[in-house]
Amino acid sequence: RDAAAETTFVIESNEKNLKIVTGELDLSRKQNGRLRENMEKLGEEFRKVVAEKNEVTTEIFSLKKSLQVLRAKADDALSEREYLVTSIQATEERAKIEKEAAEREIGRLERGLDEIEHELQEVKAQKQEVEVVEKVVEVEKIVEVEKVVERLAGGGEVMIEALKA
Repeated sequence: RDAAAETTFVIESNEKNLKIVTGELDLSRKQNGRLRENMEKLGEEFRKVVAEKNEVTTEIFSLKKSLQVLRAKADDALSEREYLVTSIQATEERAKIEKEAAEREIGRLERGLDEIEHELQEVKAQKQEVEVVEKVVEVEKIVEVEKVVERLAGGGEVMIEALKA
C-alpha cells in the first residue's frame, strides 16, 4: 500500500509536472510563433532599410558627381575671374601709360600753341609796323607830289613872268 500510494503520488506528481511542462511547451510554441512573426517583420524592415540604404547610396553617388561638376565649374569660374582680373590690370596699365603719353602730348601741344601765339603776336606787331611804314611812305609820296606840284606851280609862275616880260 505504501508503495502503491507512493507510485500513485509519483504518477500524480508526474502528471502535474507534465501538465506544467505541456503548458510551458504551449507557451513556448506561442512565444516561438510571435518570435517568428517578429523575425519576419524584422526581415521586412531590414529589407526596407537595405533598399533605403541603396537609394541613399545612389543619391550620395549622384551628389558626389554633381559636386565634382560644380567644383569643375567653380575652378573654371575662378580661372576666368583670374584671367579677367589680369586682363583688367593690363588694360588699366595700358590706359595709364596712354594717359601719361596723352598728357605729355597735350603739354607739348600747349607749348607749341604758346609759341604760335607768341609768333602771331610778333607777326601782328610787324604787320602794324609795316602798316605804319606804308602810311609814312604814302604820306611822304603825297608830300613829294605836293613839292613837285609846288615846284611846277612855282616854275609855272616863273615862266608866266618870263613870258610876260
